[in-house]
Amino acid sequence: MSASEVEDKASVARSEVSVKTNSPPFHRPPPLIDQNSVSKFKSRRITVNKIYKVFWSILVCLIVSCSLIGFVESAKLSFVSGSNSTITIVNPPSFLTYLSTSWLISFYPLQCITHIFRKEKKNDIINNLKLNLSGFFPESMRWYKYVFRMFVLVVLWNIITYSIIKSSNLVPSVDIVVIFCTNSSTMYLLHWVMLHKKFVALRIIAFILSSSGMIVNVYDNTSIIWYKILISTATVAYAVFHVYTRSIIVTKNQDHISLLYTLLGLVNTLFVWPIFVFTSLVTSAELITWNNIPWNYFIGCGISIFTLFLSTEIAHLTSTRGMRNLLFIAAIPIIYIIDTYWLKALSKISDLQIVSLVLVIVSILLASTPSSWMNLCSSKIFKKHSPYQMRRVSISARSNLIGNGGVRMSASLNNSASSPGHRDSLASEMLHKIGNISTHIFASQKTRQRLGSIFG
Repeated sequence: MSASEVEDKASVARSEVSVKTNSPPFHRPPPLIDQNSVSKFKSRRITVNKIYKVFWSILVCLIVSCSLIGFVESAKLSFVSGSNSTITIVNPPSFLTYLSTSWLISFYPLQCITHIFRKEKKNDIINNLKLNLSGFFPESMRWYKYVFRMFVLVVLWNIITYSIIKSSNLVPSVDIVVIFCTNSSTMYLLHWVMLHKKFVALRIIAFILSSSGMIVNVYDNTSIIWYKILISTATVAYAVFHVYTRSIIVTKNQDHISLLYTLLGLVNTLFVWPIFVFTSLVTSAELITWNNIPWNYFIGCGISIFTLFLSTEIAHLTSTRGMRNLLFIAAIPIIYIIDTYWLKALSKISDLQIVSLVLVIVSILLASTPSSWMNLCSSKIFKKHSPYQMRRVSISARSNLIGNGGVRMSASLNNSASSPGHRDSLASEMLHKIGNISTHIFASQKTRQRLGSIFG
């Protein structure tokens, strides 16, 4: 091969390399995306999320209702009568309250177990505990405020559990559940007063209806009226307990709430035991024959309380306001079916019980109505009939008339400032505008009423 041929091949190779290096990079064209398929996918995803939320809310509602029923029925069956039915050999309200509250200690350890399943490190769990303690007990707070907080929580908790357990011996379970289900309306009223929530008139009506249902149920049987008043006290104490915990917790998450219940169970276990020792051991105010204690119902009562408050707090963190108000509504028909057809404890229901049941259910449904629905209904009803709306329309029309006249007059002034020949036309236009404004004012209904009251 000659030298000229070698040089020609080298030049061809150099030209190919230069072409490759100077050529723009290859860009793959973007794939064609169908916008209709994307919108359908998004709509399906939104629909699936809505269905999931509905099923989750129904499941939590059923768990809360069944836990309340289990608590009431277990408390009722923990009272044991002797061979003579007038003597109760196991009368355990204080002791059962103490044991049931001890189950609350497992709240935060259960939350830590969920963190472990999420594969979090041990140091992260310890730091999370320190962070939760600092959020619940800030350093700037004095020690007596810590004591006062825990004292209020322990007192409210013992009022709730002791009142329900004490009254469950004589009051039918249906009445206990119906009275306790009025807590949603009471809770809203306390939220409005203490936490300054938005005022909604329909929820005030729901509170009036629930209070009426509670009063009707209380006066149904005068022989056990004081025990029903105890249940009403427990209902109000539950609402105060919920609002107070929301006011002292800075960040409302599952860790802080679990730590709060664990601290409540610890303080109650350490300091409340002298009460049941005095009532059951030192004195015979609440007689307990230890060989006849139904431990299965005691354990069932503790598990029911634990599940009730755990599911309630989960619902308050994950559900909407309307579903939170509907948490206990399923307990009313379920407890009626259980007592009537299974336990045979309710042979007849009186007219006052039916009235109270209907009032409470209607109040719960009103309290759970979304605010947007109420605003929409009120705007549709009072849009054309409200005198305030008519006054607003007349004022807006008057202001538009004055504004348009002012704009026109200012424009004419600017245009005719240098031409004195147009002053007469400008003055006549101003008089015409003033006449229109005065005619519109005296034609309004409010002005005619005032003139009629003066000259009539």
